[in-house]
Amino acid sequence: MEPSVGKPEQEIREAMRSMPPAAHWNEEVLEIYALVQSAPEETDAIEEHLLVCRECQDRLRKLDEFISALQATLNATDDPSLTGGGTTRDGAQYERPG
Repeated sequence: MEPSVGKPEQEIREAMRSMPPAAHWNEEVLEIYALVQSAPEETDAIEEHLLVCRECQDRLRKLDEFISALQATLNATDDPSLTGGGTTRDGAQYERPG
């Protein structure tokens, strides 16, 4: 799963740095965070927002559930092209094309 669908990663990172505190994170930012691909300063900003934003917490929970379901599906297949993997921010393992 590629976290930056449709936008260059640099553009997403710039948007993350300029987001007003009261705004909600978009799906691309939450994907980058969930797949442990955000930079430390970005991770801090996302986590600070998640402490107070129920909507983003719920969206992240659903994204984590999707990643877990995808992991289970990929683990259940014998297709050798679906090897590789990683770890989500909460320590769950997932597989992705290598």
